[in-house]
Amino acid sequence: MATILQIESSHPLSSVSLAADGNTLLEIRGEEAQNHASQLGPMVQSLLDRAGFSIQSLDAVAISIGPGSYTGLRIGLSLAKGICYGSTIPLIPVSTLACMTACAINQYPMQETLYCPMIDARRMEVYTALFDHTGTLLCEPEAYILDNKPFREQTEQRQACFFGSGSNKAAHLLEDKNSKILTNFIILSSGMNKIALDAYNKGIHEDPAYLEPVYLKEFYHTNGK
Repeated sequence: MATILQIESSHPLSSVSLAADGNTLLEIRGEEAQNHASQLGPMVQSLLDRAGFSIQSLDAVAISIGPGSYTGLRIGLSLAKGICYGSTIPLIPVSTLACMTACAINQYPMQETLYCPMIDARRMEVYTALFDHTGTLLCEPEAYILDNKPFREQTEQRQACFFGSGSNKAAHLLEDKNSKILTNFIILSSGMNKIALDAYNKGIHEDPAYLEPVYLKEFYHTNGK
């Protein structure tokens, strides 16, 4: 049985879960937005304690690798690296957009529908990609400027659902009959269940020393005057 700790910190509310052979044993979601630094470590410890596991009993750690919050991604990855270094277990990066899509498919299952996750990238940009109803990636992740409907050619003749923090910003472009916005969508770390297990079974993991978050665009910091 493969027991995998899963950490999602790309969004305002963190989420951690424990999965055994792709099935959720327990999941905890943060209660305070944008407070990853103080919440994430205690959440992981509480998760393991409540599930009756220790770090030594884990087979791997899966981390939502981005895109998303610059600070949240760095905090989550640092925690995951520390656990993997200390226990010499594999570190499995999972695309945040793929995790979001898996959650959307679980929450809103629709056959033959395209799934388009959107993360607010500030200004009039979103981080996005396109998946089919099985979670298979159709169009690579990108930072997309909202001057037109995303993936218009692929979604012109097919039903597509749009979800995530960037979907409301794109609402004026998604008014055609084939487009649907999933207003109550929630990203959870358990969205990584099957993705992480598949990677683990195939021996796909990364060296913690060199793994970095996937930002899709550079981070610019402006000091107030």
